[in-house]
Parts: sequence; C-alpha cells; structure tokens
Amino acid sequence: MTDSIKNSVWPTTRFRAEWEAQDAVLITWPHDKSDWQQTLAESERNYVEIAIVILARQELIILVHDSEQRQHVASRLSQAARKPLFVIDDSNDTWTRDYGPLSVDMEGEASLIDFRFNAWGGKYASQPYDAVSANLFSNGLFKKMHSSA
Repeated sequence: MTDSIKNSVWPTTRFRAEWEAQDAVLITWPHDKSDWQQTLAESERNYVEIAIVILARQELIILVHDSEQRQHVASRLSQAARKPLFVIDDSNDTWTRDYGPLSVDMEGEASLIDFRFNAWGGKYASQPYDAVSANLFSNGLFKKMHSSA
C-alpha cells in the first residue's frame, strides 16, 4: 500500500497550505438570496470581523451579489486598514472553495486551478456559480490559471 496518491494529470502539483505566502484572500459576502438569509445579520457581523482582520494583513477580494451590496459592504469596512477589491458576480453561497480557484504549487510555482464544481454530483444546481474562477481570471485578477475541465 502506498502512502501517497499520484496525480496523473499534474504529477508535480500539490495543494498549498493556508499559511504559505499568497497574493490575496477571496471571500464571497453573504446576501439575502443565499443560504444565509435566515441568519444574515449575524453572519454579516462575523464577515465584517473576518474581513477587517484579513485587511490588516493582506489584500482581500470580496465577491458581492450586486452594486448595492458592494456599497453596503464598503461602508461596513470603511475603518479597515486597507480597501478590499470588490467583484460583482453571481453566487448562492459563500463557500468559495467549491466554486473559486484553488491554490496549488505546480512544478515549484504558485498557481491557481479552476476545478469544475458539480455541486456534489449534480445534487444541486451549480451554474452559473461554477464560472466564478473563469470570470475572475478574464477580468485580469489572476496572472495564470489552469483548468481541470
């Protein structure tokens, strides 16, 4: 029995640890058309705290539902150490690890992979949310991104 799994597509690729150097953190802000509608006020208070801590240390990209939410979130973060970068895109949840780019070390270089998210085998609708990574890349936010599709 082997103690590692070989990656046949990108054999010299590994996931980067959370503590490794990164250019920015990506989060999706909860909104009233997402899974957070029942606890939106409490969730948003938590997100404000999280965002302020991140912004004290590094860049933060925040996906927001629309321009109205962008203005609202910007006002909530007005006292942060730096301003976040806002991107308006469609989302129904905040779990960017499901539909956002994943950080990897590919042949010794930090890179991003756009995995296809199928919402747990098609149990839920994942389109257009699976397009978030490609949208971010096409808007020039990432230098290089690989696709698993």
